[in-house]
Amino acid sequence: MKGSRLLSPPRSCGRYGPATVDLLIPMTRRDLVQEISQRTGLSRADASAALEALLQALQEAFQRGEEVQLRRFGRFSLKYQRARKGRLITAKKEILVPPRLKIHFTPAATLAKAIAYNPTLLKRFEPK
Repeated sequence: MKGSRLLSPPRSCGRYGPATVDLLIPMTRRDLVQEISQRTGLSRADASAALEALLQALQEAFQRGEEVQLRRFGRFSLKYQRARKGRLITAKKEILVPPRLKIHFTPAATLAKAIAYNPTLLKRFEPK
């Protein structure tokens, strides 16, 4: 991993005033491959292949309309979002945004509890 994974906060956050929370750098595919490789002892190529296989399996399950449930992690499901009216601000006209499916994630209770009551995270995200 790339050291600390934290950026220094910006001087201000627009209308909300000064930033109070360190910004996180998102974990990339490369970072995940490195984590898998270190934790399992697989080569980076094998870890990359394993990650790609997992992501491909998830995508295919979603395309079939299936829900994906990973015990002690969470559940991925598809949610229907109905059609709605939208506005093109530049053209000043209303448009109809078509209905679509969105991927929804519901964390497992163990994961949610581990995050919600983590003292390190609570301290870091606490408003100042």
